[in-house]
Amino acid sequence: MAHVTPDPANPNQQPEVSQFKSPSEVTKDGALQLCVTDTINTEAWLQTNYWTLRWREADGLYQSPPSVRMWEQTTVPRSNVNRFVVAETVNSIHPQVMNGLFYETPAFILRPRPSRTENITRAIRSLISIEQDEMGFRQETDWGLFSALNFGTGIWKWGFESFVKKETKYEPLEKGVKIAALPVPGAQPTVIETENSQTYKKVEKDKQVHRTTFEAKDIRFVLVDPGLKVPDIRKAKFAIDKMYLTYKDLIKLKDEEYVTTENGKQVLKKRYNLPSESEIKSWFEKPKEAATVGGNTEMMGTQGTTQVHHAKPPFEASTADPLDEPLEVLERWDNDKVITVLQRRKVIRNEANEFGCIPFLSVNWWNIPNAFWGLGLGRVLGMEQKVQAGLINACLDLADLIVNPMFVRARGANVQEQQIRQRIGGIIAVDGDTTKALSMLQQPSIPSEVVQQIALSQSRVEMTSGANQQLTMGASTTRGGAMRTGTGAAGVIQATMNRIGGFAEAFVRQVYEPLIYKMHILNKEKMPMSYIKELLGEHFGKEWAVFDSGEFLNAAAEFEVLAGSHLAAKSQMAQSLFMMLQLFENQPLMKQLNEVNQKKVNVEELFHMVHDISGWKNYYSIIEDMSPEEIQRLQANSPAAQMQMKAQIQAQQDDKKFDQSQQLIDQENEARAVRDIFRVIAEKSAEPEALLGANAPTMGLGSGQMVG
Repeated sequence: MAHVTPDPANPNQQPEVSQFKSPSEVTKDGALQLCVTDTINTEAWLQTNYWTLRWREADGLYQSPPSVRMWEQTTVPRSNVNRFVVAETVNSIHPQVMNGLFYETPAFILRPRPSRTENITRAIRSLISIEQDEMGFRQETDWGLFSALNFGTGIWKWGFESFVKKETKYEPLEKGVKIAALPVPGAQPTVIETENSQTYKKVEKDKQVHRTTFEAKDIRFVLVDPGLKVPDIRKAKFAIDKMYLTYKDLIKLKDEEYVTTENGKQVLKKRYNLPSESEIKSWFEKPKEAATVGGNTEMMGTQGTTQVHHAKPPFEASTADPLDEPLEVLERWDNDKVITVLQRRKVIRNEANEFGCIPFLSVNWWNIPNAFWGLGLGRVLGMEQKVQAGLINACLDLADLIVNPMFVRARGANVQEQQIRQRIGGIIAVDGDTTKALSMLQQPSIPSEVVQQIALSQSRVEMTSGANQQLTMGASTTRGGAMRTGTGAAGVIQATMNRIGGFAEAFVRQVYEPLIYKMHILNKEKMPMSYIKELLGEHFGKEWAVFDSGEFLNAAAEFEVLAGSHLAAKSQMAQSLFMMLQLFENQPLMKQLNEVNQKKVNVEELFHMVHDISGWKNYYSIIEDMSPEEIQRLQANSPAAQMQMKAQIQAQQDDKKFDQSQQLIDQENEARAVRDIFRVIAEKSAEPEALLGANAPTMGLGSGQMVG
């Protein structure tokens, strides 16, 4: 089997109402007929309007290929100087728009609502910023804007993907030897490194990845509803993405899964109805399944010629690897359903649209009334490029005639009859008067009006596109007096900014802000909370992953992109923040805030605001938690601790004084008691025996012997 097995339905037949069970559910036969019929009809309509859209002409004018012209009846080439008016204008406006959109990182801000904490706001903004880096948002925007500038319309496609990838980690062969900590308060165990603990091995682990996708599309391979009357693809009834996939791409689609609900339970199902891997491989065996080509529009718009350069079109193989042969895949989107058809004869996907909208975004350089496709600089400035090239080449032809003049020969004169050409050291034989026989034809002069017309043409280019040389490229302008006065310069600057800024505003309104809102919704609905916190922790530190999950899921975001009229938003925020800092330094005001209103200033959040405005992401490297020892030391040095210590010292001193006074009192009491005792003894010793009788003491006071 070397061909895709077709579905039994006739793909060229119009679908019937009976095949549609609901706007989001259609039978397999109806899905095939709907997708293929819409593709054929849109290709035919685009083919009819291809020369009106003039994409091929814009492509040729951008590359400005040389042509060969000869002087009549000679092999001498005429002047053919190329002019790159379209290319110069596109490449002068393009970087200005990109710099205006991405002059900050991230290029959007998220304003917190009263019901949402700043921590949640910061987590949402950081998560979207990480995703934009991973999806290559800036590069995809760059490619799409180039298409909008040159051809008139830029188209992008967004989506959401979940897949498993191999992640390489380096782990030590063994852990270091841990020695128990000393029996000292606050001591930590010691780890001694060994040879194996310092030797690392490479370990590959599977990691689940969830992220939003964003891709710039070639406008020649996106079929948009021909009835769309506004320059916004989101308003279309349908859009068809024409892709050319290889064997590897189809195998990747075969393994893609999604979560759906059946009978009230979540079920994991295959997204694409593809056969076995061996059958898919057989499609690339001889005789090979050739990719379907829609029409001449693809052939003329993508193939290179002897004058215009292009890569090989995507429907042609570019390598001898048989598994890299392309096959056509049509993916039709509307607000209710998505249908994918392989080679216009086999449905491999037919399900409800999980996004609820067409996953495409678009912007035009210039809009056309009652039409989706727009006007680009290739079409707008193409005539001016032709005018300038024609005038310049005409002037060069005149200069060529002046440098290589023609001669006049008198009839009947004895002069050579063949064509006479000038050459160094050449001699012409003439009989008679040379001035009458042969003379130089009067040469034309280059009119000064031609130079003026070229200057006027360039002026019209700058007025039309806004690509003023002095403002966008740093070169001198051809406007003359318009930039000599302050008023004239201000007018030119304003006109330039209006044209370029208007295009940037359109991109922000139709592409950037809608994408950010979709990313926020997809993150809440399809990205596991554990993965969100892990992702934030890997990029910004574990502290960024500490937030309330319920508050994150219930957060209604308000985004503002820093582009167009919002270019000064961040500088204004910085100025207001400086005023806030000065206000918070007012001690009487802060005292009133504390005592009267019972309020305080969150200093940590204030530091967060300073870091957000400055663009630095190392907040937690500067402001970090204190260790227990540092907290203890800080508490010991606090005024309250100092006062408490002084009180303790004073109490100890008072206790010591009290003890000393008590000791003095006790010593004095003991001395008084001794004195009283000796006084009583002395008094008794002085009394006569007759008065005391036999009980009189026999030892005299101070005597060491008995008295007889």
